[in-house]
Amino acid sequence: MKYSLFEKKETYIAILIALLSVGFAWHLRWVCDDAFISFRYAKNMVSGHGLVFNTGEYVEGYTNFLWTLLMTIPIYFNWDVVIFSYVLSLLFFFIGSIGMGWSPKDQSIQWFSFLTWVSIYHVSVFATSGLETSLFLCLIIWIYRFVEAEKKSLFLICAVLICLTRPEGAVFALGGALMLGWRVVLTLGGILSCYALWKLSYYGDLLPNTFYAKGSENRWEQGFFYVRLYLQTYWPLFPIWVFGLWTTWKHKQPIYWYATGCILIVLIHVIRVGGDFMFARFMLPLTPYILVMASNALKDFYREKKTYFVTSISILTAFSLLLCRPSEELKTFENGQVGIQGITEERFWYPPDVVEQAKQEGNKLKEVFQGTDVRVVILGMQAMLMYYAELPYVLEGMNGLTDHELARRKSEVNRVGHGHRMSAVYMQERNIDLFIDFRLQQPTHPFFQIQLTSNLGGQLFTYRRSLLDIIQERGVQFVRIEEVFDIALAQEQPKLYLEQQGVPLSYLQKYYLGRGNMEQKYKDVLSK
Repeated sequence: MKYSLFEKKETYIAILIALLSVGFAWHLRWVCDDAFISFRYAKNMVSGHGLVFNTGEYVEGYTNFLWTLLMTIPIYFNWDVVIFSYVLSLLFFFIGSIGMGWSPKDQSIQWFSFLTWVSIYHVSVFATSGLETSLFLCLIIWIYRFVEAEKKSLFLICAVLICLTRPEGAVFALGGALMLGWRVVLTLGGILSCYALWKLSYYGDLLPNTFYAKGSENRWEQGFFYVRLYLQTYWPLFPIWVFGLWTTWKHKQPIYWYATGCILIVLIHVIRVGGDFMFARFMLPLTPYILVMASNALKDFYREKKTYFVTSISILTAFSLLLCRPSEELKTFENGQVGIQGITEERFWYPPDVVEQAKQEGNKLKEVFQGTDVRVVILGMQAMLMYYAELPYVLEGMNGLTDHELARRKSEVNRVGHGHRMSAVYMQERNIDLFIDFRLQQPTHPFFQIQLTSNLGGQLFTYRRSLLDIIQERGVQFVRIEEVFDIALAQEQPKLYLEQQGVPLSYLQKYYLGRGNMEQKYKDVLSK
């Protein structure tokens, strides 16, 4: 059945369903902590410091170049970057959903792929999140449609954009270019070569630093588990996948081989890196082509006038997917175990009140450290705090996303995306002043605790008097080492007195007194 896009009522029904899906996605809206890494890059770019996380350090700590550039728009105009990311993501979600339903080649509505796509809960979950996922999925969908319809110019635009959105986008782009001829391949290659040369000159590496931080180690067993967990949750996708592969084998059409090849290459990559700590996120890019191939296979039944059968299958499958929900275990956090083998329902960890708390505390920190050169380290769930605090130097210490050396160190923890590579020695080498404890509640010796605001504490790594004198005048509370040592010097045995007071002398000597910030008389106490 061929018709113009707006000639039939089915088109308006599909648009209505897509709009209802956007409404549901808005209801689920959320922003994850990782998004604020891109936001900080965008803010520094708007401020004239370049596309960097820390001024003067050229490290590609993001995997979403195009999305990061888009986030400069709200920052430049002083709009709320989180709200802007919601609106833009939902726009891409809507456009992508239309692409799942409308085939430019046939000028027809494909109900099976459309209804099943909008029925997947995590498609709606990642319709926001502050990340590039919705944009990436939208481009994946329309690249297939333009390859199928042999619309070379439109394909080329989407192919360039998807390569700028995520590195894996090159699989879909280059595969599609090969389908459309060598002229398209050469044009795409020429454009991407310019981007690669810029990356080499600006960051000194073709691969983003996030690859070394998260994707350089093989985690095959974890990767297979990640895939299995997704298919167990969305079990109707498995027979659809099998049906799609059967279609590829039966029809042997190039477009099906292209789709199958993209799925397999990306799937192998996802398995090798161990999937992701966010449930379903890395599996969603594989899903559109599976659904579209199955939908195309059902065209045979349309030709045989069995439309009611196809409609029934579409509704039944969509309803089955609507009932699929992730396990509650993905939300657990007990005895250091997070989710299921480190895989979590990430949206659960970032309700709106957490983001608002980060904004409020971040603004307080901005006042506390205004005009200083403080250097801090953050772990998971703290990038949003640093975005609002606008501190001059921030080291992401969980994976080393923004640090060349730390990202290349071997992970000490087996959870994907949470490597725990930092050490006290490395913090000292990088002249880190303190760790700010937002949400994590890390154990800290009372002697090194610092109270920054009424609700926010942390741990001192370096006792830098020039910095501490300033922030103490602004209400920050901490133990003044000089005062403790002055009391100790008044005793007959100063060192024994300090030990009796529970002062951790070895740590104090190694990480505090050796930084050139203490008077010699205090150092002499520990040398006796």
